[in-house]
Parts: sequence; C-alpha cells; structure tokens
Amino acid sequence: MDKNKIKVWFDEETDILYVSFKKGPAVDSEEINNNVRVEYGKKGEIIGIEIHNVTKIVAKSLAAHLKKEVKS
Repeated sequence: MDKNKIKVWFDEETDILYVSFKKGPAVDSEEINNNVRVEYGKKGEIIGIEIHNVTKIVAKSLAAHLKKEVKS
C-alpha cells in the first residue's frame, strides 16, 4: 500500500473535513483562516488540512455559482 496516498475523512457531527497527504505526526500547525488549519510534519511539509464548517462553505459557494448561472 502506498504510504503517501491521499485520504479524506468527514465528520458529519462536527462538520469537519480532514485531508491527509502524508502519514506521520503533525509537529506544527497554522490557522489559515477561521475555518482552515494546515498541519505540518517534522520537515515542514504539509501533511494535512482540516476544514471546519465545510458543508456551510460548500453550500454558500454553490449558491453563489447557481445565482450567477441563473442571471446569465
């Protein structure tokens, strides 16, 4: 099995999507905005991204896109 295979988890109860790019522990993290946190491995590489309120973000984006398409 490929040890660096991308994996995705979604927790419906907390509305959090986690994307894992690489196996290994996170040694540091950075909050990009209120909803996005990036986790880094020991060499500074991105090992994962955590997105909070993901369904709200997607719904808002989809609604804006549909509104634009309807006006076209």
